[in-house]
Amino acid sequence: MIDNVAQEYWLKSVLYTPQWWLLIFMLLIPFFVLWKLIDRNRLQEVLLYVSLMSLISIILDWIGLQMILWAYPYQLFPATHPLLNPFNLSFLPITYSLVYQYFYRWKQFLIALIISSFIASFVLEPLFTKVGIYVLINWKYYYSFPIYIGIGIGMKYFVDRVGLVK
Repeated sequence: MIDNVAQEYWLKSVLYTPQWWLLIFMLLIPFFVLWKLIDRNRLQEVLLYVSLMSLISIILDWIGLQMILWAYPYQLFPATHPLLNPFNLSFLPITYSLVYQYFYRWKQFLIALIISSFIASFVLEPLFTKVGIYVLINWKYYYSFPIYIGIGIGMKYFVDRVGLVK
């Protein structure tokens, strides 16, 4: 159960702040975009990619939080663990799943993945840092770039091998 101090802090310092609203949008808008853009013929395959991407994001984020590499000062709900943030649950997985869906040939996929990873690492992470929802402690933005690429490649390889792809 959440303690009163944490709940009081969340109510007075987090709820309805611009950062909190940004987290709401980062959670909801990607799902709306996915719902509109998902290829219904590849539904299982793309949803598998989204799910695995979320799982890997949560695991790697947990490792980073445990190693005190970064922190998340803002949470959507007072009792929410920092791992259950919109970046791990919707924004990153859905963005990468759309790259997977639209760029299914390896060469196209790699180009789109590199561009997406660059944007995530060198545009979005600094933006999230600037607005205060992501705090770097012992981490550099350029560390994220090859990790994002590696995750995307690994997930595509795995999902393609599962046999859902024709």
